[in-house]
Amino acid sequence: MQNDSSGAARGLLSSAFDRRLWGHALKSGVPASLVDAHGILGLERGEQLAFETVMCDGDPVTELFGDGGYPVLSNGASSIIRIFDDEGDYVVASWATNQPGVFHVSGSVPTSDRRWGKVNRAISAAPEVMRCFLNEDKFRELARRLDSIGRPEVVRMAAWRQSDSSSLNRGWPAKVDSYRYTPDDVFDLAAMEGASVRSLTVTIGTFLHCHLRRTSGATFYSGQFLAFATNILDAFAYYSAERLELLSNRQRVVDEPLGLPLTMHLPEQVFETASDTDRLRRLMEDAPSVSVAVLHDNPYLHLMIADHADGSTFDVVVTSSDAVDIYPSFRSSATSLARLVQRIGEHFSAEEIAEAAPRQRVSLDDLVGA
Repeated sequence: MQNDSSGAARGLLSSAFDRRLWGHALKSGVPASLVDAHGILGLERGEQLAFETVMCDGDPVTELFGDGGYPVLSNGASSIIRIFDDEGDYVVASWATNQPGVFHVSGSVPTSDRRWGKVNRAISAAPEVMRCFLNEDKFRELARRLDSIGRPEVVRMAAWRQSDSSSLNRGWPAKVDSYRYTPDDVFDLAAMEGASVRSLTVTIGTFLHCHLRRTSGATFYSGQFLAFATNILDAFAYYSAERLELLSNRQRVVDEPLGLPLTMHLPEQVFETASDTDRLRRLMEDAPSVSVAVLHDNPYLHLMIADHADGSTFDVVVTSSDAVDIYPSFRSSATSLARLVQRIGEHFSAEEIAEAAPRQRVSLDDLVGA
C-alpha cells in the first residue's frame, strides 16, 4: 500500500490564484487572454505570477507536459494544465500573444520553488520550445520601458563576469533622502566591472514591483498588472518574434550560394588561445542529444554540430577572439538553431546575435595594390 503521508497535498491546488483560475476554466472556459484572466481573477495581496516567454510552433503546455497524463483545458489558443505534486498541485498556463508562435508560460508558484524548477527544466529539455536570450541592448531597452510608468529603481542586480567566470550580485536598500540607481545606472555600473546584467529586481513606488530576466522571463510581485503586461510582457513577445524571424528559413539550398552566417558578438576577447576555444568545444559536447566533429582547431576553430533531436546540422566557426559564426547546413531548423545560440549566448554572455554583415568583394586591383 502506498504511504499517503507523502502525498497529503496531492489533489489540492496549493495557491488561491490557481484555484480561481482552474475553477473559472472548468465553469466558463479558459480566459481569452492573459490580461482577461487577470481582469476576471485579479491578484490578491501577496500573490505573484512568474512568466517565461517562449517560441513554439504548437501549444507549449502539450510540448512540456503532454505525456504526463495531466488534465488540460484549452480555448484553442491558450491552455492551462494541472500538475499533480506531493507538495500541492499547481497550474501552468501558456498564453498566446499577438506575435505568432510566441507564448507566455506562467505560474503562481515562486521561481525559487522546486515545482517551478520542474517547469524550467521542462522548457530547457523540450526540443520544440525555445527561449530567447536577449541581446544586451534589447534587455536595456526593455528596462527603459518602465520609465513610462514612473521612475524605476533597482533593488537587486545579478550579473556575470566573463573574464573570470564569476557572478556579480548587488543590492541597494531604500533610502529616505535619495533615490536608488535606475536600470540604466546599473547597466553602466556592471559594464565598468566587465560584467553583463542577467536580471534586475525593480520597483516603481507603489506602481510596480517586478523581476526581469534576460532569458525573456519576469515575475510580477505587485502593482499595476496591465502596465506590466503592456510594457514588459508585450516587449518580451516582440523581441522573441524578432529572434524567431532571424532564425527561421536559414538552411542552405542546393545550387544556391552560401548565405550569410549568424554572428554572435561577445563582450570581450574571449577566444585568444587554443584553451579558450576548447571551452566552446566542450560546451557543445556537453549539450544533450548533440554530437560534435572537430574539423579544425588551430589557429581557428571549426566544429560541425549535429542535433539528433531533429537531424539539424551546423558549422560553428571561430576566426576572431570576440565572435562566433554559425552556418546552418541543408537541414537546419529554427528550433535547433535557437537551442544552439541560446547555449552559446548564455555561456559566453553574447552581446548580440545578428546576421553577419556582407563582406565587401575584393578586386584584383585591391590585391595587387594598383
